[in-house]
Amino acid sequence: MTDDVYGAVEAPSSHAPLPKQLSTFPLWRTSEPLLEPLEPVYEAASVAGIERFEAEESRPDVDD
Repeated sequence: MTDDVYGAVEAPSSHAPLPKQLSTFPLWRTSEPLLEPLEPVYEAASVAGIERFEAEESRPDVDD
């Protein structure tokens, strides 16, 4: 088995793809589109997830 089980781990090229695909949210009642505040949240979550993954990968195995 290779050491690189997960392959390349990187942030997605597009943030919030599902809300973009779903288009407008029917119950959203403000002048600001829902996607505007959601995109930075998706981007921050991607960065945090990758940082967490890399931190877990750099920890030594206890079984070794």
